[in-house]
Amino acid sequence: MRLRLGVTLVLSAFIALLAGCGKQDFCKYLSLREAQAFAPTITSAKMRQTKRLLYCVWSDGSSDKLFISVDQAMSHSPQEFLKVLAKNSPEETHEVVSIAGVGTEAAALFLGNAGQLKLDFLIAQNSKYSVAIRAPDVTASDSQEFLKLKEIASTVLSRI
Repeated sequence: MRLRLGVTLVLSAFIALLAGCGKQDFCKYLSLREAQAFAPTITSAKMRQTKRLLYCVWSDGSSDKLFISVDQAMSHSPQEFLKVLAKNSPEETHEVVSIAGVGTEAAALFLGNAGQLKLDFLIAQNSKYSVAIRAPDVTASDSQEFLKLKEIASTVLSRI
């Protein structure tokens, strides 16, 4: 658990170091109805900041369902970046999945144990911006929830 938190902090620090979009409201890039297509129980969106990482959290009032952060495009591909995170993860199993048709390049990192992989991050980017998405309990790269997250990534990139 500590190492996973460390990997998350490494990603947070990396994204924060990018010369980003400033203190924008990332929540404006996705309507409440669009977020509810992913998780129907979502009732609100709110910007949060931890240290220097700024992100929008979509919540149902009792738990956070979706996290979106926007920054400048990374100099490395999302797949290369997520492979580095996977190598430093304490999880027994990891899978980096390349995603076609989302931005100019996109990938997702699934981590877990004994065949139970869960989405850690989905990162998509175009020539100018990257979008990092987290959603608890998304378990397979071909699940309905994962397909909806790919649509959300495309939507956000198209509106930046």
